Amino acid sequence: MPRTFILRYIQINTTSALEWWTLAEAQSNADMESSYEKFRSVRFLGSLDGLRALSIVAVIWLHSWWETPYYPQVEAMPVLRQGFDGVQVFFGVSGFLITTLRLREMDRYGRISLRDFSIRRALRIWPLYYAVPALYVVNALAVERGTVRAASFPHYLPSFATFTYTWFISANWPGGMFNLAWTRSTEEQFYFF
Repeated sequence: MPRTFILRYIQINTTSALEWWTLAEAQSNADMESSYEKFRSVRFLGSLDGLRALSIVAVIWLHSWWETPYYPQVEAMPVLRQGFDGVQVFFGVSGFLITTLRLREMDRYGRISLRDFSIRRALRIWPLYYAVPALYVVNALAVERGTVRAASFPHYLPSFATFTYTWFISANWPGGMFNLAWTRSTEEQFYFF
């Protein structure tokens, strides 16, 4: 009699546990689908703008101390030397956003058009990008005429225009003008290849 009771108890509890597990799994799947649908419907992710802003502040912070007598002291403080991490966070957020846009395009149209993506990206980023080297040309001709930086700038201008700056950069270039072009070159090469 006790053995039959124990087996019946195990059978009831096992069945209950399996039913509970199945219900919990179904609820979890429904919650995930609901969350995914909510995510897909959101057009603007403000928290990612916050992450991008923090990464930009980190980079600006690092560059504001770069090549000053105080840089070794700033570099010695772990929290204050995290400017390099800002670039990595920015690239990570950009990759997430671009992947999300491509997946949404796949869901909507059943395909991803790299041509359309490239055109939209070029129209959004390139006008401002090309305006900056144009301003640097004016700076080299009007303000820094006769300096080493101004003299070497025209040599790198074609690589700025073709996003191949990272292929031709010289470690000996003394604080070159528009040195920040390496980030744009890196991103454009990533999307191209």
